[in-house]
Amino acid sequence: MRKLPEKEDVRQSFLNTLEFLEQAFETIREKTPAQYPLDAKTGAVKLPPEIVAELKRLIGGGKQRDAIQRVTELTGARLLKAKNYVDDLSTKTLPAKDIFGRRK
Repeated sequence: MRKLPEKEDVRQSFLNTLEFLEQAFETIREKTPAQYPLDAKTGAVKLPPEIVAELKRLIGGGKQRDAIQRVTELTGARLLKAKNYVDDLSTKTLPAKDIFGRRK
């Protein structure tokens, strides 16, 4: 019987793939100035409340990919930073799940 990969191995593989895609995307992406550049001191994503509300609507509608793309377009953030920002928003946006994965 084939052994399933460990959760950490899968996570690391995903991050490696994401980094590869980011590098590929960087070579073809048009260089335009970001409307809301990353914070110069911390490198953090800072967006106005109306944009955050738009992102939360996308996340709530199951469109995390669109939300990540929007963050990347608006801030010039790399894909992983945009994904982490959207993941952070989604934990604040979506209700918690029960032990069966259903929304409470």
